[in-house]
Parts: sequence; C-alpha cells; structure tokens
Amino acid sequence: MIESKTIFFAIFLGLAVLLVGPVDAAKVKYNNIHGASSMVTAGCRACHAGSEMSRSVLNTCFQCHGDMLDLDKAEKKGILSPFYKASKSMSEISMKRKLEKPYRHPIGEAKGVHNAYEEMPETASDIERHVECVDCHSPHYMREDRKFAGIKGVTKTGISGVWARTEYEVCFNCHSDNYNLPVDQTNKRVEFAETNPSYHPVIAEGKNSFVPSLIKPYTEKYTSAGDVSKISCSDCHNNDDKRGLQGPHASNYPAILARNYSISDNVDESPQSYDLCYGCHKRTSILSDISFKYHSLHIKGDLVKGVRGTSCFTCHDAHGSTENTHLIRFNRDVVFSNPSTMELLFKDKGEFKGECSLLCHGVNHNPKSY
Repeated sequence: MIESKTIFFAIFLGLAVLLVGPVDAAKVKYNNIHGASSMVTAGCRACHAGSEMSRSVLNTCFQCHGDMLDLDKAEKKGILSPFYKASKSMSEISMKRKLEKPYRHPIGEAKGVHNAYEEMPETASDIERHVECVDCHSPHYMREDRKFAGIKGVTKTGISGVWARTEYEVCFNCHSDNYNLPVDQTNKRVEFAETNPSYHPVIAEGKNSFVPSLIKPYTEKYTSAGDVSKISCSDCHNNDDKRGLQGPHASNYPAILARNYSISDNVDESPQSYDLCYGCHKRTSILSDISFKYHSLHIKGDLVKGVRGTSCFTCHDAHGSTENTHLIRFNRDVVFSNPSTMELLFKDKGEFKGECSLLCHGVNHNPKSY
C-alpha cells in the first residue's frame, strides 16, 4: 500500500512539473503570492490536490479567481481563508468575469493541456495557437511586483527560452517570431526594435528627443526620479476597468485595449475616439498643431468642405515603424500611391518638416510639404 502511494505521488509530482514547471521551494515560501498562508490556507494542496490540474489549469485558477460561488466553495473546502474573500472586491478577484468581455486572450479554448517545456515561439505553421494562465504566470514564482516572474520569454534580439526580465519578453513568446502568426498579425519584436527609425519606447527609450504633446510623468528620456521614458505592453493592452483586475486578459475594446482607439476612416474626433492616445499625448497640443502643422486638419477634417477626419491609425503605427520616423506607416486601405509618380512615401526633412507623396481622400500629395 505504501509503495503504491509512493508511485502515485511520483507520478503526480511529475505531472505538476510538466504543467507548471520546476519549483524552488524557498522562493515559493518567501516571495510568492500563493504562499501567503493568511489567504491560501490549504497551501500546495489548494492547487495540487487530486487530478484537477490534469483536466484544466483554468478550473484550478478559478477556485480563487472565479465568481462568488467559486470562492464560497473554496472557503468551505478549506482552500481559502474567509479573510481573502472579505478583503477583496469581485472586480479585484474574478478572472472568470473578465473573460466574458468581447475582446480577450482565448484562455481555456485550446484543445491541448499546457506544457511548461513546449517550444516558444512556435516553429511550425500547423501548431494550434493557445494560451493558458500559466503561459504568462508561474503560480510558484509570481509576485505582486512581478506577475510574470518565473516565465521564460523571448529577448529583443530573438533569443528564446530565457527567464523573462521584462513584460515584453513574455509577450514575444506568442507575438514575435512565430511560424503560426495569423495573417492579420505582425511580428511585434521587429516593430519595437530599437534599430527602427521610430518606435514606442517599450524595448528602449524613443529616438525623438522632442515630443511636446507628452503628458507628465512621461518624458522623451529619463531625467529624474518619477519620469517615465519607457512604457510596457500592458500600458495599452489592459483591462478597460481601472478598478478591476489589471493585465491584458480582456477588454470591451478591440485588441484588448485599456482605452478606446478608433482606427476607422471618416471618424469624428473626440476625447473618446482617441482616448488611448490622449492618455499620454495632450489633446490640446495635438489639435493646436504644435508638433505637426496639419494634425487638426487630418483628424478633425474640414467641415466647410464636408470632409470628415481620419484616424491616427491612418498615418501612424502605434507599435513602431520599420520605414519612417515619427511612427509613420500608412494604412494601405486608406492611403494609396501618388498616381503621378506611383510613390507612397514620407520624407523627414528635419524638426517639424516633412514631405508626403501619396493619394489620400482623393487629394493627390504630389508631393505636399510642411
């Protein structure tokens, strides 16, 4: 009987390692969120009792991150302390509720079970894209200040399988050099590369040393304590409810955005239309044409001529541009080649100076300068 129990435990431990990776007991005990006995009264058994994890990692997480009924069950089973539920609001806890939003990571939809040793990024086009909680969070190592601690990622140079030191390295697991990237998605590691003419400062500080529209504490370069010269993926891709559980899990806005960002042509400018952009870039500065002489004309349109505005997305790539400075990469659904020269290009001619050769909204830029 003892021998059979030993065999069962060995098999169970092997399954646990396969699902969530190897465990350093010291780090779990002293640094980990799940090691707080005042909250998780059952300790390791909260997740590793029975064969629950072999069926669904998600259901295991939902014991403590589900709805109120899930938490009641967990408390009765002795997994959670009453203090956990009493000290948290449902908006802080319930991942199940977040995943009901229309735009979300497809957690729990994959046919297979997560394997901590799977090769990322995917190296074949026929591999099913999937995501589970433990692809971004290590239940053994994650901390309040580093939710991705204990996860391997992809570096800015494309080296995979290294312990992630930054959030973007975790995101690059699925959004960089994957052979099974959907046709409507692009390699984000390439778009954020610091060798590009321009990029939002996720990997490195931006190249533009004068961005007058920036709202404090954002700055072009780090100069003092409190300045923010670099941003993270989750600054833009996050829960749209700031009072709720944060992270790029789900949102009411497309692309899991924290704020609304209208990318359609012929849209009326408003604080809500470009709420995402206006979170870092002062709206009054943009509409006052401080950084670009025709910003207001482009995004507000010309009411006299009956022309509506176009989106920031028409001219700018919010991740980065491999082609131009100032994040300029034209939306080819709206912007076309100059019929006279067959050119579609932007030329940077110095601070606040440039030239466009293209066709947009029936207006031939042949070229147009500012």
